Amino acid sequence: DLTVQKLLDLTSWDYTYANKIIDNLKKKEIILIEEDHIVIEEFNEFEERKKWNEKIEEHAEREKVKEQEKVKRQLELKARLKERLKKNTKRENSKNTA
Repeated sequence: DLTVQKLLDLTSWDYTYANKIIDNLKKKEIILIEEDHIVIEEFNEFEERKKWNEKIEEHAEREKVKEQEKVKRQLELKARLKERLKKNTKRENSKNTA
């Protein structure tokens, strides 16, 4: 079952953005909200809902991997910049003592 909270957890959207998306989908009559659950009428059959949930989870997993890769790249860049700064500092200190 897809709830607003689960949608927020899966997508990492903030609450305001998620509500904007949900409101637009409700206006287009694509989804309904019943007892805090997001219901997609076209996917009322179990197999269709299962496929939909799998797609959402796959997307969330891809987003999670992308975020992890981004953090890894940032850490690598930070390490390289620290190393360059250390080398430049040593070089400056050598010039000043010479």
